[in-house]
Amino acid sequence: GTGGALGNCRDVVSGRFACFNGDIVSSLDFTNMLEQHERSNASGTLGLWEVEDPTRFGIVGLDANNFITKFKEKPKPEEVFSNLINAGSYILEDSVFDIMPNGKHSLERDIFPHMAERGELTGFPFQGYFIDAGTPISWHQAIKCCIAEKRYKTGSVINGSWHQSEVSSAFNSMIESNCKIDGVVRESTVLKNSIIGQGSNITNCLVGENVTIGENCHLDSVIVGHGVKVESEYSQTNGIID
Repeated sequence: GTGGALGNCRDVVSGRFACFNGDIVSSLDFTNMLEQHERSNASGTLGLWEVEDPTRFGIVGLDANNFITKFKEKPKPEEVFSNLINAGSYILEDSVFDIMPNGKHSLERDIFPHMAERGELTGFPFQGYFIDAGTPISWHQAIKCCIAEKRYKTGSVINGSWHQSEVSSAFNSMIESNCKIDGVVRESTVLKNSIIGQGSNITNCLVGENVTIGENCHLDSVIVGHGVKVESEYSQTNGIID
């Protein structure tokens, strides 16, 4: 569980520390979150995001001073008391290890509810964007967001990827190593060892590894699975090719 994974760090972590779920991309302002945590003298502060349907997440009750009064992981619809969810970003004091058992346990089910009952947790709601990049579609959305915010170095061709044709181009896209781009790629992710044929237009797509897309294809908002061969002249909008 998440608690067991963090608990394994107890011998190498001391003092205040930050912990992030690795599949989250967000606009969280960590500096402001840290300032709130320091003012509160709490044992932990959680980043919070508001959603319409919170049943897939951990939800919190928040008082006027931003202290978390209760925490419920993945509530049933009839158990929902808030639309503020745990956004997978935490600032914690090392005292949290004192209440964490050895072995398998969950931060969200075992530790955070206990800390909330004791008044030891604050919440930091933020606005902007929050992407749980745990599916191919949301992962692609996260990449596009990072490109738009210029989190990646742009304008360079690395590790054997190349443009073969004078009319080939890529805009606002991430292209991994050893790809051959003979067409036009827009707002897409192309994973390693893939080929985009001459005259093809790829827009808002996630193209897997070792994919070959033939000539004069038109794909828009399509996920192409690993190892797929798309024949020339093929067109599709939305959906999956596997």
